[in-house]
Amino acid sequence: DINDILLTSLASAMKRWHGENRTPIMLEGHGREALFEDSDISRTVGWFTSEYPVILELSPGDVADQIKSVKEMLRQVPNNGIGYGILKYLTTAEQVSFHLRPQVCFNYLGQMDDDAENGLFELVDVSDEHSVSHELTRSYDFEIEAMVMQRQFRLVIYYNKKHHTTETVETLLSYCKTELLEIIAHCQARGTTELTPADLTYSDLGLKDLDELLVTGGIEKGNLKDIYPLSPMQEGMLFHRLYESESVAYFEQFSFSMRGDLNITLFEDGWNELFRRYDILRTIFMHKGTDRPLQVVLKERKIDFIFKDLRTLNEAPETYIERFKKQDRERGFELSSDVLMRVTVFQVGETAYKAVWSYHHILIDGWCLGILVRDLLDCYQAMKTGNRKLETENWKLELAQYSTYIRWLESADKKASGRYWADYLAGYELTATLPKAGEKIKGQREASKIVGCQLDEDKTNQLQQLATACQVTVNTVIQTVWGVLLSHYNGAEDVVFGAAVSGRPTDIPDVEEMLGLFLNTVPVRVQADGMQRFDELVKKVQADSLAGEPHHYYSLAEIQTASEAKQDLLDHVFIFQNFPFSEELHNIQKEFNIDFSIDVSEIFEQTNYDLSIEVNPGKEMGIDLRYNTLVFQEKLMTTIAEQVAQMIDGVIRRPDMTISEIKASLVSEAEKEEHADFLNATMTIDDDF
Repeated sequence: DINDILLTSLASAMKRWHGENRTPIMLEGHGREALFEDSDISRTVGWFTSEYPVILELSPGDVADQIKSVKEMLRQVPNNGIGYGILKYLTTAEQVSFHLRPQVCFNYLGQMDDDAENGLFELVDVSDEHSVSHELTRSYDFEIEAMVMQRQFRLVIYYNKKHHTTETVETLLSYCKTELLEIIAHCQARGTTELTPADLTYSDLGLKDLDELLVTGGIEKGNLKDIYPLSPMQEGMLFHRLYESESVAYFEQFSFSMRGDLNITLFEDGWNELFRRYDILRTIFMHKGTDRPLQVVLKERKIDFIFKDLRTLNEAPETYIERFKKQDRERGFELSSDVLMRVTVFQVGETAYKAVWSYHHILIDGWCLGILVRDLLDCYQAMKTGNRKLETENWKLELAQYSTYIRWLESADKKASGRYWADYLAGYELTATLPKAGEKIKGQREASKIVGCQLDEDKTNQLQQLATACQVTVNTVIQTVWGVLLSHYNGAEDVVFGAAVSGRPTDIPDVEEMLGLFLNTVPVRVQADGMQRFDELVKKVQADSLAGEPHHYYSLAEIQTASEAKQDLLDHVFIFQNFPFSEELHNIQKEFNIDFSIDVSEIFEQTNYDLSIEVNPGKEMGIDLRYNTLVFQEKLMTTIAEQVAQMIDGVIRRPDMTISEIKASLVSEAEKEEHADFLNATMTIDDDF
């Protein structure tokens, strides 16, 4: 801002003139600040001028440090001084801070040529000698005005002749010119722009804090674009990464088969174009030496892209690629320094390729995958056809970035959300779980396995019809089924489990097009009274879900802390894949005229939970149980998958079944003994009770 430069030069000139490091001045502004979204006073006739005092203090150091310190001081003034005059006259006599009366007033009038260049009028020089009455008492010893007129910068000093001589003022004016020219030379010699805390979304850092953060992260000052806090889910993922550094939790790896005339160079260029457009892809996560974890957005960063031609390899390409994928997972990501997304393409035939796309979940959620692939293919097609004009409307030049969501989070009514979740979980103390064969040991690699059930097309349609008849979603039907099954295994009518939600607030414009981690995990409470009918219970679960939507952004850690069960509140997580990626990828490719095809061959993903229930909708709905083999036995997981399918079949046939009837239909004689052993193990009473 030109005001930063002018006031720094003024502070330096005043220091040379009076020898003091601090100079109080009164700043005069136009006062037409955009304080309200629904009010535009830029063309309103009236007097809006504002005046407010500041203390110009030059920090030790070079010119750059002095400019930054003045800039930071000015940015700390609320609303550019609007309201100071009101506060001044509302204060008591004891509050002397509002009686500060600087003897220097400064006003930058701006570019005086702008409105006249193409208009009907011409600016002429008119003497200011008689612009005010001679009888008017000057408010300040020095009134300094700066402006640009006829493409020249002008600085004018009006002064009190009774207090200062012409020679004194001319000396001050020469100091102002000398200092300003020195600062201009300094700025012209700088190769890059350096941000200060006031430029950042997170502005609570001091200048020294920011410098130390950049040094710690090995970040060049000119390569910084923004800094802001983490979302609650990001904080959770960072915590798990730091707590269990060897874990592969939240490492996402997609394997693809590609066929056709693939231009590797353009494919890589397409990925780098995405990195240029989306801030979140150029982000690293810092936690050392800061009051809270912060994400740092770099101005420039390219994807970690590798191409390998395996056509002359001595071993089978499949063997090589499988070994690579395992090593890729073991390599993981260093969140504070690595590029957190990488793509490796293997050529295995003349027109056959395999690709591995890996990233850390802290960057993006599943919602983002379709956005990325669609934009990637759009860019690739544009470059392939010679249309290099990527700055088109289709490419959404002014993209809404993840920082918009972070700012929304920082201003959200967290107290109201905290009260909602406290009320929702009031009186709940149980940890709803399933029989475990062991416990996860810190530092031990997870051994993930999947069992599940598949509903045929007819059964899937019937499930949809049941949801429609009950005026609920299919997601809610299966969540309720899971809640009843959990109630059955825990011998309790009241259970809670975690559920993944999109977490995208509907009141943020274009939130559905944003890239970033919006996903959150929230508790789902199912209170399954034995005499209650299933079709009644599912409506209650749906009503609770709708009531909770405005609070889906809230931190799970905060929810757990406020609950009676604390960190034991959730034992596992339920995930409903609203947009199965394989199907979405197939549909996206139909939108473009490209010379190759992409098919998903394998997806590796893992949470920090030992069990996740993953529902994959489609013509034939799949329900998978992804479990840690160190904790759960395959036999039990297989049984539970079968029971889920059995329960869905039962409620489709009879939605009015009572919860007791549903539970009774599950239990065989052998299972009765198993359940009794489990309940005895989880409900042991202390001998001294």
